[in-house]
Amino acid sequence: GPGTTSSNYQWGSLEILPINSAAIGVAMTIAVVLLLGIIALWHVQGRLERIPAPDIVLIVVLISMVTSRVLSPQYNLWLMGIVAVCGFRPQPQYLRILLLIGLSSFAAQLLFPFMYSSFRFGGLVATTVHALRIYWLVLATVLCWQGMVARLIPPSMPRWRLREELAPSDELPARMSASVETSI
Repeated sequence: GPGTTSSNYQWGSLEILPINSAAIGVAMTIAVVLLLGIIALWHVQGRLERIPAPDIVLIVVLISMVTSRVLSPQYNLWLMGIVAVCGFRPQPQYLRILLLIGLSSFAAQLLFPFMYSSFRFGGLVATTVHALRIYWLVLATVLCWQGMVARLIPPSMPRWRLREELAPSDELPARMSASVETSI
């Protein structure tokens, strides 16, 4: 509310600065480096092989958004495009993630431009809409992360074994026909 935030005109836009924004910025930078580093490590280890690329893109963009100092409304529109592509092979929490990103996008469209003046001056309704917008994005990120972790390949599985498991087997039709012939 009033008195707990300040604003600064920087890089062509008005920036709302909450108390301790410098410390929060450092913490968010550490979080994004850590989380994206974990995903990169999983990629190098081959643990992301079962996860469709659009799902990986979605979590990377979500992490980047929720840890960024800038949360522009057009980012939500980009998310809607990514979520649409993810719908071709939806992950387990897909509908919840879609709903949360949709709610966050709707809140962003309400806030900018309709409630911006009220938000800038600490209006309760506008500040609540903004808080919900961020909450929904963070929750979507957590659900997306959980969905990805649940589908990771165990670290003990060798890559050559995984490739056999994921590759379509040419032997399967031959083995199936052989088993049918022996049972007749």
